[in-house]
Amino acid sequence: MALAALIFASQTIDDGSDMLRACLPLAGATLLEHQVRRAVRAGATHIVVLVERLPAPLIGAVDRLRRSGTRVDIARGVPDAADRIHPDETVLIVADGCIAGAEVFNRLAASSPPAVMTLPDLPGLEDFELIGAQHRWAGLSLIDGARLQATAAQLGEWDFELTLLRRTLADEAAILSAFGTSGETLPSERPVVARHASDLATLEQRIIAGSAGFRDGWVARYIFPLIEKIGFTRLARGPADPWRLGGASIMLAVGAIPLAAMGGFWPALVLLVASGPLASVARRLADVRMTRLRHEQRLSRARLSAAGAALIALGIRRGDDGQWGWALLAVLIVGVMVALASEWRTAHRLDNRTDMPFMATGDGLIWMFIPFAFAASWGAGMMAAAVYAVTSFVVAQRLVHDAIAAKMRAGTG
Repeated sequence: MALAALIFASQTIDDGSDMLRACLPLAGATLLEHQVRRAVRAGATHIVVLVERLPAPLIGAVDRLRRSGTRVDIARGVPDAADRIHPDETVLIVADGCIAGAEVFNRLAASSPPAVMTLPDLPGLEDFELIGAQHRWAGLSLIDGARLQATAAQLGEWDFELTLLRRTLADEAAILSAFGTSGETLPSERPVVARHASDLATLEQRIIAGSAGFRDGWVARYIFPLIEKIGFTRLARGPADPWRLGGASIMLAVGAIPLAAMGGFWPALVLLVASGPLASVARRLADVRMTRLRHEQRLSRARLSAAGAALIALGIRRGDDGQWGWALLAVLIVGVMVALASEWRTAHRLDNRTDMPFMATGDGLIWMFIPFAFAASWGAGMMAAAVYAVTSFVVAQRLVHDAIAAKMRAGTG
């Protein structure tokens, strides 16, 4: 059955203001956007947001979600919400202001309805609804669409969110622990019910810290994270658009081409070096907001193509005295890097555990030029880049060969 999600978004925060919990800021977006994106990553193809009023921040959040391709419907009342849910759909219920780690969403979505995600009745969890002598509701549950529609039709004056919870429990729902086990310590990904803006501070820190994900190449893995420590947290909490940053990284790389062609090798290298961290920050910001960087592959290809063009311009410029072999060497390096990228994708398709941390990448070649630039040995840098690229290609070919051989042995075993 298809998975839908019903997210409640009508309650205000407990500070006397009229701000909705769903509109609380969280890592450069709103709480609602993070709720929706977690539900989508768990498999939900249809999101219904139940609201009583539509303040500007909530309208903006829904518009951003829709522009990113997420199907989000706004329901202004219980009957409207029920009408937007198909009886054959499985519905992921998200309580007002509730947010949990992606693993919690995924585990619940993988269960069969009815199911309820719970927390143990421990000190510090009083904000969660008590549903028994030993459990509290973690704010997430799973129900079938037909049961939701039947509950909505019989609701009367009761609270829809709590009524759905009670009906789900009455149907002998599976009781799942948000902790994974019944341990007494709170895990880092425990659910949160946001009643105040401060309730999301710890979660925001975890989201930002966890966004420093795995990247290919030694520069992206070991150097870019160090650069990002300087101001990424502040940037992630603001409205910076990852796509604009990605576009800026391309502009820097494009600007290096005429500089290299005119013999300004140092300024060209500076622009290329700066473009890498900017592109990395753009990807990481998209990860923080649990969305995809628009046209990510095209942005990456455009930036690296510009870097390749700058390298060829360097080779042509070095051949001004008739040494045309430098231009051919530059073209060779670019061609090998294109072939290497193809081999690396093949290796990953065959075995996603394949790891090659010191593989040549576009940024790796750029940063490798820095010591040669200080020594004013641009020709030696090009030769070293060629050796590095060819060696990485040979190793990647070997990985593909080994992966194919392993699959053949497994098929005949």
